[in-house]
Amino acid sequence: MKKPSAKRIPQLEKTSGKGLEAAAVAVDRNTGEIRAMVGGKRTGYSGFNRALNASRPIGSLVKPAVYLTALEQPEAYDLASTLQDTPITLKGSKGNVWQPRNYDRKFRGNVPLYEALAKSLNVPTVRLGMSLGIKNVSDTLVRLGVDANEIRPVPSMFLGSLSLTPYQVAQMFQTLSNSGRQADLSALRSVVTVEGDVIYRSLPKAQQKVPQQAAWLTTFAMKKGVAEGTGRYLNSQFAWAALRVKRAPVMTRVIVGLSVSMGAK
Repeated sequence: MKKPSAKRIPQLEKTSGKGLEAAAVAVDRNTGEIRAMVGGKRTGYSGFNRALNASRPIGSLVKPAVYLTALEQPEAYDLASTLQDTPITLKGSKGNVWQPRNYDRKFRGNVPLYEALAKSLNVPTVRLGMSLGIKNVSDTLVRLGVDANEIRPVPSMFLGSLSLTPYQVAQMFQTLSNSGRQADLSALRSVVTVEGDVIYRSLPKAQQKVPQQAAWLTTFAMKKGVAEGTGRYLNSQFAWAALRVKRAPVMTRVIVGLSVSMGAK
């Protein structure tokens, strides 16, 4: 993982300017074992580890939690449920007004739930989140592994105003991609003495945090994102599912990819 990152950064700097950095975490989705971690572009640098310590607004990566919350209510929502992609205005407690827009500034009227996630549409996501309730979506995020202290319970959280590190995002998607079973991320397999005696061995344990069916349906919609949504260009790299997000004014690109062979990246 380090070599592809080091190779790609100089290519991006030609179009985006100097000073780019990178971080990545690759996790076995079944066991939570960290297979690889990149803390920055400088090989051997022992300072700031961006994979563990660089918190950034996660943007659209929060959206699966919104749709998962809905799909946990099969009597009310399924992948074909109709969501409204029409203008919405929200007023804050201090009178401030928020009018979320889609990335292309267009409205599509009614869209199926799976398409709203696959195409990462902001407006139907906010509408759905408001219908579900901020508290319910916050609870889902906590069950996926997000620290409750990281969550600011305001409508903008539906579009990822909360900031997480790559490590925290990897934990979140490990739970989702493992059929709702959470295994704590770990980079330690065992501790062995010089004589060969094992004094510690990590035994993967996973707990069911969200319903299996709801997790599977959410991941299926993410798979559609690779086939026809915002992650189309990742189709050749991740055989299963992916989401990406760009944030400005300081451009940050965040990608979560799920593959059968590896897991959450």
